[in-house]
Amino acid sequence: MSFVDKFEIDSKKALTKQAIEMKKSFGEPKKMLIVTSEKNQDLINAFSNIGKSKVALVSEISVYDLLTGGKILIEEKALEYINSKWAK
Repeated sequence: MSFVDKFEIDSKKALTKQAIEMKKSFGEPKKMLIVTSEKNQDLINAFSNIGKSKVALVSEISVYDLLTGGKILIEEKALEYINSKWAK
């Protein structure tokens, strides 16, 4: 599990290429779950062509998703949401 400040994808560049570079920077995991705090269509489009990669809103994930997601990347704001909802 890794945490990032914010996922940034430049919509003016090749989206899938950026997603592949991001995946490489985290060790090229076979399976990857990217958890964001708000919908980012560029990020969704970037990872849509990469097998076994999923972009999900933090409000829509479950514990099962976290357990089966492989390498998990969580945006900082998404982590704050998880702590506020699940840490009770």
